[in-house]
Amino acid sequence: MQPKTLNNDSIKKAETMVSNNEIKQCFIQEITPYYNLVKPKGTKPTMVYFIVRIKNEQVRISTRCKVYPNQWEKNKAKVSKLLPKLESDNNMILNNQIKIYNQRFDEYKYLVNCGQIEMNKDTLKHYIYKGQIMKEIKEALNIPQTLKDYIYNDISFTDATRENRVREVEKFESFLNGRVLNSYSELNTKLFREFQEWLIENVEGKNEDGTASPATLNKIVSNLLGSINKYLVANEIISKSQFIDIVVTPIKQTKNDNKIALTEDEIYLLHNYQCETEKDEQIRDLFLLECTTGQRFSDVNKVTNNIIHKDGRTYINLVQDKNKAPIQVDILFEMALEIVQKYDYKLPNISNKLLNERIKIIAQKAGIKGSEELFFDHIDKSKAYTITRERHECICSHTGRNTFVTMLSLRGWHYHEIGRYTGHKKIETIQHYDKSKVGTKYRVMFEALQKERPELLLKLVIDKVDKKEELNNKETTKEPLNLLTNPLLNDNEKVELEYYAIDRDVDITKFDLTNDELKWLDKTEGTFQVGIASLKTRKILNRLILMGIVVRLK
Repeated sequence: MQPKTLNNDSIKKAETMVSNNEIKQCFIQEITPYYNLVKPKGTKPTMVYFIVRIKNEQVRISTRCKVYPNQWEKNKAKVSKLLPKLESDNNMILNNQIKIYNQRFDEYKYLVNCGQIEMNKDTLKHYIYKGQIMKEIKEALNIPQTLKDYIYNDISFTDATRENRVREVEKFESFLNGRVLNSYSELNTKLFREFQEWLIENVEGKNEDGTASPATLNKIVSNLLGSINKYLVANEIISKSQFIDIVVTPIKQTKNDNKIALTEDEIYLLHNYQCETEKDEQIRDLFLLECTTGQRFSDVNKVTNNIIHKDGRTYINLVQDKNKAPIQVDILFEMALEIVQKYDYKLPNISNKLLNERIKIIAQKAGIKGSEELFFDHIDKSKAYTITRERHECICSHTGRNTFVTMLSLRGWHYHEIGRYTGHKKIETIQHYDKSKVGTKYRVMFEALQKERPELLLKLVIDKVDKKEELNNKETTKEPLNLLTNPLLNDNEKVELEYYAIDRDVDITKFDLTNDELKWLDKTEGTFQVGIASLKTRKILNRLILMGIVVRLK
């Protein structure tokens, strides 16, 4: 057999390479990989990378497995009976992956040495991951499946979180609907904005019209991008710069605020209603406890966990589930105190779902009437609409907190003080719960009750305590004690009174008020008179006047 001869072009190319000193020898069989940890000095599990240098370029390939740094030996993880079983099993999984990578790299070197495959970064990564030679004609990418494979193998997830991440990828898969992506470079801003628009039209949710809220849709996009960053960027399938260039503006929240607050006469209707079953009675009582303590339904059961009784007051101590805010406050309303005493400080356990189902029916039977005009905004403004709904149908677990905040606001409480009971830090959030600021309906109804039916206003525990103190003072001084005037004046002495008012529209959170000043504001009515005040009271009054919180009338 005659040896194969080179054509003239090949000879010229070889001669040019020699003359330009471009010929570089490569002994592929002598190349050995090693493994590195991302954070070798850390204390938490860290990713392990396969690293090798070919053609003077370092190639890093993720093993997709993690290890505790103190359990890592040279190019392998410790497996020992001295380790906890789960940690030892995790290390065994990593070692098996390392074994597969080493075996594939040996096969890759053989194929390169035999001339069956070109040696470069892309062919190496493909062979290590797939164990197959990369085809010259690229097949269409299945990016959703690639993401799902990573998610299924991610041991850091709980089962519930893994299912959520997979569902989000499946929505992206439904959006593509057979659309062919030939390159990862097609993951760009344009594609994700199209995906966002598809979500608006196709994802169902809990809105009145069956659509999903903007918060839900934004979360789907955000989590999908998070998965791309965690798997495709971290494994260098796409570059960090490409990922950063994907900019998706969140969908703006629609303006649906259809949650109502109960008026105090409606609270008494519920309280006085004779429920048909013990379960309904428990549901009604827990709902009323929401209305009179300001706690979320998820925290109502904690109200009696750590009760303290002192000086005629009852204090609750709990940590809220949602924001982990510590609540250490007194029970304000007598109705709340009656309910916890009724159950001997051991409240029944009712699910939020059951409460939302039954409280509407209970409210209707208790005689809560009227209707509400509800506005439902939409991402597509042309689809916004208004409906009329019976008032009892609008009641749900959220109504309790709205009612509590509204009742205190109508009594002249500042949002700063209300937030101590509800656990809110931001004034804007508390304002959202205060329905007395929406139009005039709640304030007019409250003032009508004050004037015509004061017995239908909820009684405050502090009123009962103050009455006891007043009786005690009568026994000793025979005259009620006035905090603002001198109680020791003779009846014949005439004192010229000064008239003042508290401007409740002033945001007191902008000022650095002392505890004494805050307590003084809480105890003082909207308008008041001052005779001969104590030095302490006069100092407080003068400071509040300077701040514009108190205004002198006369």
